[in-house]
Amino acid sequence: MALRRSRKDRDDDVTDADLVVDDDQTEAEDDAPAGPTGPGVRSLLVPMVVIALVGVLTVSSLVSVFKAFRPHNLPIAIAADASSVAFFKKQLGGGKDPAFHVQGVPSGQTPASLIKSRKVYGVLVLGQKAWQLQYAGANGSVVNAQLQASFQPADPKVAYRTIDLVPSAPGDRSGWSVFFLVLGIVLASFAFGVLLGFRADKLPPRTVRLGLLSFSLLTAVVSTLVVRFVFNALAGNLLIPCLLQTLLAFSVTGLTVVAVRFGRMYGAAIAAALFIAAGTALSGALLPPPYLVPGLQHWVNVLPSGLAAQSTTAAAYFGGATFGVGLYGLVGWTILTLVLLSLLDRRHQPEPAAEADTDA
Repeated sequence: MALRRSRKDRDDDVTDADLVVDDDQTEAEDDAPAGPTGPGVRSLLVPMVVIALVGVLTVSSLVSVFKAFRPHNLPIAIAADASSVAFFKKQLGGGKDPAFHVQGVPSGQTPASLIKSRKVYGVLVLGQKAWQLQYAGANGSVVNAQLQASFQPADPKVAYRTIDLVPSAPGDRSGWSVFFLVLGIVLASFAFGVLLGFRADKLPPRTVRLGLLSFSLLTAVVSTLVVRFVFNALAGNLLIPCLLQTLLAFSVTGLTVVAVRFGRMYGAAIAAALFIAAGTALSGALLPPPYLVPGLQHWVNVLPSGLAAQSTTAAAYFGGATFGVGLYGLVGWTILTLVLLSLLDRRHQPEPAAEADTDA
């Protein structure tokens, strides 16, 4: 016969359990810190400091690199006799850090061929009664304004006119559309890379790769199409800029994922400092590479942003000059990204579950 407990006994048990729980909660509250400290605030404080530091680094890098819109050895050519070339070299190309690198027009080449291949940024054709400055509008309004001002003849009787041999797209009078395109791709890629990096450990490697590829294609193609057809701010072949921006997006996103998986928030800070702070300042798209400090100019052909920006400009306006350097460089960054992702996947590969003890 089953024994039944009285309602009074059950009520007494519940009351005793409640008293025990209440006592434990009281002790926990007494031991809790009396203020907004602890892991919760620290988890908020660290990202806040890191992100603020990235912002400061970005501003500092842009200000330090472009504190003066002054070129350093900007290549120009003088179409005249040797004595005139020597005179301009002495006047404009002398000193420790000259603004212009003055040269003559090599034999077998024309001023137009030098401009359209971006071997020089301007050619001054000298005549007895007239001077003519030939330049490429695609290099940007800042560059061309300085060229036009620097080569004004001192004699008012000498006629002076300018010719734009490589005009920029109708919607890109400033010459900064490539810079904005690359910057937008980098910012979007970094943001998605941080998001994917914090979730990558819970996702299969195949899903991570598919996400990287899908995001890179979607972001690069849509952004390039918008710049080209909505704003009419890009010229030339559309396929090549789409390819370059896809490689850029894949590299930045993938390397950000690697940095986040390896160093969490600190890894994200390193990626931001590399791709946003340094990449933005050293892309060579806001102003051409000769406007950077001489010691930093070679980084344009190393960082993904600079490779994408210079190659996109070359493909759009200058007949593909220096396009190969950017393409091969971005392919190299993409291969490095895939290798690092594979190494991290092996490192975080879960151990096989222990076999059940059949003898139990």
